[in-house]
Amino acid sequence: MNRPLEALDHETPAACYTSSPRPMPDRVPPLEYPDRFETRYVSANGGIRWNGRWVNVSTVCTGEYVGLEETYVPDRSRRDCQR
Repeated sequence: MNRPLEALDHETPAACYTSSPRPMPDRVPPLEYPDRFETRYVSANGGIRWNGRWVNVSTVCTGEYVGLEETYVPDRSRRDCQR
């Protein structure tokens, strides 16, 4: 979008942009989960093996470990993934 915008005092977005002074790390440090969590590695296609079955997580998490914590929901039990 290179047209002037009223919200930017009729400037283009590019004219108003400044880069952040904060350095961006090359890689985010691995997450640490409490001992009660089970961890699983997310494969290249965005899934994990859980109880012998394939579970899709997200390709965003590819190459990362995700933490799984058992929770109780009335009438059924499930495991929630937390990233």
